[in-house]
Amino acid sequence: MINIYKIVVIGDKDAGKSTLIGKIAMLTKAVSKARIKESKNESKKLGKKFEPAFILDVFKEEREKGLTIDTTAVEVPYKDVAFQFIDVPGHESLIKNMLTGASNAKVGLVVISVKEGLTRETKLHIKLANMLGINNFIFFINKMDKCYYSKDAIIEIFRGVNIFLIPLFNGIKYIKFNYGSALKGENIMKPSKKIWWYKGRPLMEDLYAFVKDDEKTNENMSTIISLQGAFENKVFGKVISGDIKQNKYYYLMPDNKKVSIDEYNKNGSSVSLKISQSDKTDISGKVLVENKNDIMVSDEINAKMFFIKKPENYFYISFLGKTYKATLNINENGKNFIFIDSIIKIDNKIAYQSFSKIKDIGRFVIYDKDLKFNGFGIIK
Repeated sequence: MINIYKIVVIGDKDAGKSTLIGKIAMLTKAVSKARIKESKNESKKLGKKFEPAFILDVFKEEREKGLTIDTTAVEVPYKDVAFQFIDVPGHESLIKNMLTGASNAKVGLVVISVKEGLTRETKLHIKLANMLGINNFIFFINKMDKCYYSKDAIIEIFRGVNIFLIPLFNGIKYIKFNYGSALKGENIMKPSKKIWWYKGRPLMEDLYAFVKDDEKTNENMSTIISLQGAFENKVFGKVISGDIKQNKYYYLMPDNKKVSIDEYNKNGSSVSLKISQSDKTDISGKVLVENKNDIMVSDEINAKMFFIKKPENYFYISFLGKTYKATLNINENGKNFIFIDSIIKIDNKIAYQSFSKIKDIGRFVIYDKDLKFNGFGIIK
């Protein structure tokens, strides 16, 4: 089975993200000739010169406005793996879609235009992606054709990115810089002679080398399963770590109840279980653990949160598929895009772990009083 690696592509709306993904799709032959022809015909009708970005922008409105308005995933084969490039919006009003696309990616591919440099939007997206658990970044300095592939043009961008990343260094594991032109296809699949001063690998080779080096598994981890619901006499969930052993006792948390798995059926990380001694009517949001010391249980959690709009005295969080009412004892004067470190009180106890240890049971989505999306949080 071929491994598929998610790559979230972030950056300013004018950095050329869609153009880059479209060009990669063309160069890897992930997109058919018929689709390319269709895109060229559409661009003609609109009186525009064809760009690889049109391959992604399937909606007429997107082609006309030149703004990606939804998250788009494009899967491309490369050697013995496949990359799923997730194109997320660069516009601030579309932050929700950016979060959706970034949540499970392996690498953050940050596209920066050599003309605009490191913009405010790009900085915000890097910080948000890092909070969501992305700690590997490849920076692609795009549109090098606009500066005649000059090395001098990237010096200030390189310096600015490094200064910006200094406060985030503890939360970042991997950083790599690359340079090229998405529109011209320079330094994407093979080294570019025009960028003679760059001695590194082309972009696709950088991505390939990273995922190959990062293939790590830990089969000795104890078992943790998040439970999502029940049907008839079985419950369903996701294996977060470890493996399942039939007729072995586990702990159902936060109930602190000892149960056994009598039957199970596993498909990838998804699993259906027949559990003894459990109330299956209220199974959502709970976890099965082999070792109780692997998790914590409380109705108060210390979290780092990002709010799209100023939080009110209470709000809701969605944690492991279940919604809880939460209160926050802090006074913020800001209006939009608020980062807050605080202890929040929840109306029920939850079983969790710090985000730095186990991502899947260390993050939550935030909703306002009207249950409208308002951000996310990670447990410290």
